[in-house]
Amino acid sequence: MYISQRFIGAVAIVTFVLGAATLFPQLVRGAPQTPPSAPVTVVNTNANPVPVSGALSVGGTVAATQSGEWQVKVTNTPPAVAPITAGGQSFFLNGGGSHSQFGDVVTASALSITFEGGAHDLILFYQGGIVARFPGFGNNAINLALARPISFDEVSCGGAAAGICDIGWIGNLP
Repeated sequence: MYISQRFIGAVAIVTFVLGAATLFPQLVRGAPQTPPSAPVTVVNTNANPVPVSGALSVGGTVAATQSGEWQVKVTNTPPAVAPITAGGQSFFLNGGGSHSQFGDVVTASALSITFEGGAHDLILFYQGGIVARFPGFGNNAINLALARPISFDEVSCGGAAAGICDIGWIGNLP
């Protein structure tokens, strides 16, 4: 009888443990735990990226790959340029290599040059150096808007003595 009582005792213990585990699972697994307070690092593969939503910020260098034609829009406007209000004039001199010196330095932002009667060469000087030279033959005209203004203090007209070089300019004084 001694073996039967042991057997019955073992069966009773197993039954008690299984019954308790079924009826009260928190006793077996333990009470629910709160999430850890430390930061968690998740490493995902390229095939399984971490989904994100909302506003994000990115630091460091970010590579950009062009897809299609890029559109660039500039929203600032260039500064206003003051209009030219003074400094324009015209002057003519005879051909044959005549020179004329001006009392003041002339600064021009555009030129209009006409050759007549066999004049064919207009030279602009500043302090003895050539600033610009305009060759022309016959009765023709040169109209030239300058990207940068030029200054001159002397003019020379070459060609036939009876010829005329006529020069007009737009000033550069705001």
